[in-house]
Amino acid sequence: MITLGPTEKNVYPVVPVREGIVFPGTENVLIFGRAKSIGAINEALKGDKKFLLLMQKNQSIEDPKKNDLYHTGVIVTVEKTVVGEKGEMNALVKGIQKVKVVEFTKETPYLEAKIQKIIDNEKENDEIQAMVKDCLMK
Repeated sequence: MITLGPTEKNVYPVVPVREGIVFPGTENVLIFGRAKSIGAINEALKGDKKFLLLMQKNQSIEDPKKNDLYHTGVIVTVEKTVVGEKGEMNALVKGIQKVKVVEFTKETPYLEAKIQKIIDNEKENDEIQAMVKDCLMK
């Protein structure tokens, strides 16, 4: 895990998602209908267009609180938004960075959280290569 430098932003609006998540380096169109989610996205659009996506632990909760969310998520950037006929927001988002919530800094009118970057260890070594080859040969 890496702590952000002094010039990097480390507090983001939080948007809970019920299903599906965006991974770093991928783009997805997501539909948001809850007032808190739309408020968080609108706040992100006023600045750097980035917000934090966190999965809900229970999809049936309509107004999730901080304890209803997983604390590992993805910072995304909004590429494009379109407002639907029923007031929902369709947003094309791109995953930027996997992060961990350090603390929630605000709960109303939308959630906001302080984060730390997570750097996955992607080193490949001879042992991993041998296991991959072994699995492929079976």
